[in-house]
Amino acid sequence: MNLTEVIILINEIEWITSNSLVEYDFAVSEMKKRVLEIKKNSACEMIWLLEHNSIFTAGTSAKLEDLKNSNVNFLYTGRGGQWTWHGPGQRVVYLMLNLKNRLQDVKAYVYALEELIILTLKDFYVDGVRINGQPGVWVKDNNGCDKIAALGIRISSWITFHGISINVNPDLDEFNNIDDFDDDLIEELRKRATDKIESNKAIIEKENSLSSIEELSADNIKKLSKHNINNREDLADLSVDELLEMIDLSKDIAGKIIMDAREPWFNQE
Repeated sequence: MNLTEVIILINEIEWITSNSLVEYDFAVSEMKKRVLEIKKNSACEMIWLLEHNSIFTAGTSAKLEDLKNSNVNFLYTGRGGQWTWHGPGQRVVYLMLNLKNRLQDVKAYVYALEELIILTLKDFYVDGVRINGQPGVWVKDNNGCDKIAALGIRISSWITFHGISINVNPDLDEFNNIDDFDDDLIEELRKRATDKIESNKAIIEKENSLSSIEELSADNIKKLSKHNINNREDLADLSVDELLEMIDLSKDIAGKIIMDAREPWFNQE
């Protein structure tokens, strides 16, 4: 691939992360090539993480009349689903996996992808849920449900391609071009997203605060701030001796505080 990318091989699966925007038709072409190579046993499986240039794609259930503006950039694809927008701010994961080496069950594969999204969102303090009869992954709040991730897959001879897209920070105005979206709905979605981000930010800041550490007194927290140690992340970078030079604690308690602050290092998979 002629792209700025990072390639890692994990458990005989090639992981590619593209650091620049990828044209949609180029990505489809590369996926099809890899699927053929996997069929011939001439290439390993691949998972590709990327973002696209702005484009609308039509799945097998899409209708042209549902696209309000036919002048926008769009393509018909062979994946399942209806109209979908791809573009900057939306993370896409394409999976070229041989289900013959796993479970040859389409429903189980889709469920596994949804679970992957839900667990990933949980790491960012976002509660993703499934809704019966509604594909993809959703987030709930007091105002209702919003779709945060979509799935669109194809399977050829039990080899998968296409995959999932997660809306991280997209331009919501783009969705105005799809039927069922209007300015009021876009503004409501933008407000809900902002509220959710602020809420999650507050949770993260509280959990990362030094005041959440029982063994640290208010006086010791003030002393640490004078050394630019303002949260758990700063604390985790210290050695026990460095911490003891800043505040008065027993060596055992200092060690416990630092190990507690480093806990996220060991919880990452």
